[in-house]
Amino acid sequence: MKDNWRESLKVGDEVAVHNMRGSGRIDIVARLTKTMIILPGGSRYCKKSGRRVGGGIWDSAFLEQPTKELRDQIEKDHILKKIVGSDFKSLDINTLKAIHSILKEKARKKMIDLKLNSRS
Repeated sequence: MKDNWRESLKVGDEVAVHNMRGSGRIDIVARLTKTMIILPGGSRYCKKSGRRVGGGIWDSAFLEQPTKELRDQIEKDHILKKIVGSDFKSLDINTLKAIHSILKEKARKKMIDLKLNSRS
């Protein structure tokens, strides 16, 4: 990834925003100045470093180029937060069986991979 990708941004381009809590999101450039990138909510980022301008240590954030891998990671993180916060007791038996089946298959594949790698 090139460090100067922020210099080529235009209004309407997408950026990935990460904060100190580790959460990320995709946002859109609302405005540009000579030295700053401004997002729709008004948060400002330095073009040169990608770091958020203003706010305290707990409000710090930075911009990254929204690659396919980064988009997938952000989506995965959001899905995991929803899953972890879910009340599985409220799900019907068929939904629980489907989830269990997926997890069981994933564990089986992981065991096969571990066995194959230990033989190498």
